[in-house]
Amino acid sequence: MTPTSDNIELKSEKVRNIIGQIPPRIIRMGISVLFFIITGLVLFTTIYQYDLMFKSTALISQLRDTTVVQVVLPANQITLLNSGNKVVLNFDRIPNLNNIRVITTIQTIPNELYVNPKGGYYIATIILPVALKSSSGIALRIESMIEIDAEISLGKMSFYDRMMGSLRQIHLKK
Repeated sequence: MTPTSDNIELKSEKVRNIIGQIPPRIIRMGISVLFFIITGLVLFTTIYQYDLMFKSTALISQLRDTTVVQVVLPANQITLLNSGNKVVLNFDRIPNLNNIRVITTIQTIPNELYVNPKGGYYIATIILPVALKSSSGIALRIESMIEIDAEISLGKMSFYDRMMGSLRQIHLKK
């Protein structure tokens, strides 16, 4: 008996051709699977929409039954804003006021630009003629001017539109 070895000699030309090639059916199936995955991702990014929001700060004060909210808007975001955009005021910065939110809207778009060394910004003033209430119905009385976080909703946008807008801006800068 001769000792067995792991080296298999392939003497037939047909056997060498079959082992040396990937079957075309496997290649076609792999390409088809990749095509369907990429198509599904593109469809998902065009159909699924999310709320586009940016964060800012707001100064809030109260005079009798009128609440005045001054929202700081970055100068480069002003073109995205419209009258009626939703503003969510978060009181999370204030101790013991976690999860207290007030929802209001921007009434008018400001047209005066403020400039300082930190950058340019607009201030949108929102006047609420009634006593301030949180989204959960809690009445709030503001004793002094405070600074809080604000989130401004720019509306719904798909991921595809966001990416195409960014690509257009890059293309226009060239």
